[in-house]
Amino acid sequence: MTHDEMIAVITHHKNGGKLEYREHGNETWTELDCKPIWNFERHDYRIKPKPRSLWVVRFKSDNITSFHESYLP
Repeated sequence: MTHDEMIAVITHHKNGGKLEYREHGNETWTELDCKPIWNFERHDYRIKPKPRSLWVVRFKSDNITSFHESYLP
């Protein structure tokens, strides 16, 4: 992570935002639900992404499927 990315993550947490972390080399993000002990040499941190919903429209008469992605506020 760059210094600016580290500052953004720490500032987001300081302001009450939710974070996720993972150990380097791991693909699975876990929600950070306690006071962090920052270890940027061992872990990656990110601002928890907002949930999203995916709408699928399927027409019975055709084999057409349409996808629409939207983000919840």
